[in-house]
Amino acid sequence: MQTKLVRHRMYWGMSWGMGLAAAWMLAGSAVAFGQSVTPSATLSSVRAGLHPTYTRLVFQLDRPAAYEWRHKEGTNEFRLTLLDTAPAPSVPSTVSIKNPHIASVTLSRSTPTSTTAVITVKTANTPLTPRLYTLDHPDRVVVDFFTAQPTAMTPATLTKTVAPRIIKTIVIDPGHGGKDPGAIGKSGLQEKEVVLDISRRLKKLLEQRGHRIIMTRSDDTFIPLSDRTQIANSRGADLFVSIHANAHPKRSTKGMQVYLLGKATDAEARATAARENGEDESQMADLDQIFNDMALDFRINHSISLAYQTHDAFLRTVGKRYTVVDLGVKRAPFYVLMKSTMPGILAEVSFISNPQEEARLKKAAYRQSIAEALARGVERYLAEAAVES
Repeated sequence: MQTKLVRHRMYWGMSWGMGLAAAWMLAGSAVAFGQSVTPSATLSSVRAGLHPTYTRLVFQLDRPAAYEWRHKEGTNEFRLTLLDTAPAPSVPSTVSIKNPHIASVTLSRSTPTSTTAVITVKTANTPLTPRLYTLDHPDRVVVDFFTAQPTAMTPATLTKTVAPRIIKTIVIDPGHGGKDPGAIGKSGLQEKEVVLDISRRLKKLLEQRGHRIIMTRSDDTFIPLSDRTQIANSRGADLFVSIHANAHPKRSTKGMQVYLLGKATDAEARATAARENGEDESQMADLDQIFNDMALDFRINHSISLAYQTHDAFLRTVGKRYTVVDLGVKRAPFYVLMKSTMPGILAEVSFISNPQEEARLKKAAYRQSIAEALARGVERYLAEAAVES
């Protein structure tokens, strides 16, 4: 049986192994002498959320707690033991979970000072890979079960358990501007003009839905990359959406892509990031190395959700009227995503270097359909996030 001990916040001044051993010895002594044992932390709720690429279980606590994770190879049961933790009276021993990948979650007091959740997954058709991490404010232990393929998200799935949410502050970042035209099409169409118009349309759509919108630029002004992220960070933004039109030396290249922060997915992703960052590709050689340990970061996980929702909305919305070449969701070390402190994506909505897509980008109807797709992606992400709030 493989065991992973991840977090130590309850045993002051000791190594993890010594602290854990001491905790168990103290618990045993208390029971032996008939003393009452009261765990420090309380498990207040267990809930699940369905995401495009993973299923999430959230164990909410009233304070930090260490935990133990076990899985016996060849079985569909996982055990999460919350140390020095007891469930609140309102938490049932069998938690009702309506989820295509989770069969059941059963809670029990495995010792007087710990609570174990037995998570039974459905493994008949979809293999699941678990990842664990912790979040604060409030304290939570989160288990993400990643699926091999994105899960289809229907409107019913997204809205059936959505509670009223606080209006989000969203930063829209039209790429380039002023002295920096961005990519230029064969007929002379400039990226900075196209993305500003799409951003204005997106702003209007999201404001109609009640969101507070901040634009990094609202006219043809050059804004340095560092200032763009400073605008988002200083205004307490919840989401960051950067809009660009791609370019490629081969004019036959076309399609849409959605990027999130991370180590470059491939050479094309690295080249795109280098172009948008305004740097030579060779100067980016070591930049994405910093992302090797970021897979469990809260911001990255939410960016994954936002990216896939936007990608899916683009295909469904723009794809109804136009033939869309799907280049997928990728990762790359974009400066504006790396320096911003909230979940974010960078959307390359079309290739302005492709004559056919350049012609489309000149039309108001095409720009509007792109804005509608981005708005739907944001709305679907917010609905999904509200399930966990």
